[in-house]
Amino acid sequence: LFIKGGVSKFTSAELAALVQAHCPHVVVAEVANSGHHVPLDNPAGFTQAVKTFLLNVTEPRDSE
Repeated sequence: LFIKGGVSKFTSAELAALVQAHCPHVVVAEVANSGHHVPLDNPAGFTQAVKTFLLNVTEPRDSE
């Protein structure tokens, strides 16, 4: 899970795309009304992003 603050000056959309390009299984969540310190800037949004991620996690498939 890669959580990006919606108004962060450090984690741009380009950085999130680069992370996803290198780690295709990464889930990117953008939390509105938050900067670089997402849990401090928007605790409810951060918690919701984590809950949504955890509710959608599936077991990895064995590669054959």
